[in-house]
Amino acid sequence: MTVEIGNNFTRGTEAFRFHARAKLFLEGFGFQLVSDPSAISSPYQQTRAIYSSRSGLFIGIWFEPADSNSACINFGRRWSADKVGFALSNFYSKFVAKYDFDLPELYQLGYGDQIDKTILQVSDDIERTLVPVLEEIDLDTLVKLEEAPGGAQEWARGWFGTYLGDHVEISKFDANFLRRGHKV
Repeated sequence: MTVEIGNNFTRGTEAFRFHARAKLFLEGFGFQLVSDPSAISSPYQQTRAIYSSRSGLFIGIWFEPADSNSACINFGRRWSADKVGFALSNFYSKFVAKYDFDLPELYQLGYGDQIDKTILQVSDDIERTLVPVLEEIDLDTLVKLEEAPGGAQEWARGWFGTYLGDHVEISKFDANFLRRGHKV
């Protein structure tokens, strides 16, 4: 899938700048951009760069400079709900903690030159931690983190209550795809 990237270059959105930095690295692991990182998606100037893989894994980086002044990385399967949006399994920091990496759930975005330093830190953190996650990820880990605090199940139940039934579609994950030596 090829994503058309808009021409909103007046701000050079944070997500667009992240994508310019991390594109080759993520593509090298089989992740493809599936959202327009130049699009502003909320009144709080939120932008995001979402990537998917043929194994069914997603990685998403959200930037919100106006309200929380933060950035976050989410990872895992995509939980989609009509008219509500989507969530990924959980914060990336919860996945990498299994391998003794200590990443924040939220990065303080900052102002001025600090924004580019934060974008660089987010990109560097993914580059130094992604390999062990991809080598070991399995469906059980995904499900446990989806059920944990901050996980996609919590997000979905906030919208639909305890019965998710027909409301939520969860992307398929194929761990065997990774084990056969394919890129994600």
